[in-house]
Amino acid sequence: MSNPKCSARVFQDFRYYGCERSAKVDRDGKGYCKQHDPVYIAEKQRAREQAWDLKFADQAKAADRKRAERECCEAMLGDNFQLAIDLARYALGRSDVRPERNKP
Repeated sequence: MSNPKCSARVFQDFRYYGCERSAKVDRDGKGYCKQHDPVYIAEKQRAREQAWDLKFADQAKAADRKRAERECCEAMLGDNFQLAIDLARYALGRSDVRPERNKP
């Protein structure tokens, strides 16, 4: 047994088989190929989650700026020009602080 095989189980054709690749790393006494290495899998998952978090943070910020545009128009109709100016600055990306409406 000069070349140990990966110890991962692979689902294929409606049953589980042992991975046919040769083991490259040893984790907890078991050999794994690069694809089934638990550390490699965890790193890939972490990177994937960070990319999704960045994508959805950008989308949430864009949606908030869109709401600020609508509120800017409403503030102008309601004669609250200072709030309209502040909301317009936020909607255009010139300010990172979202202005709050004064609640009566």
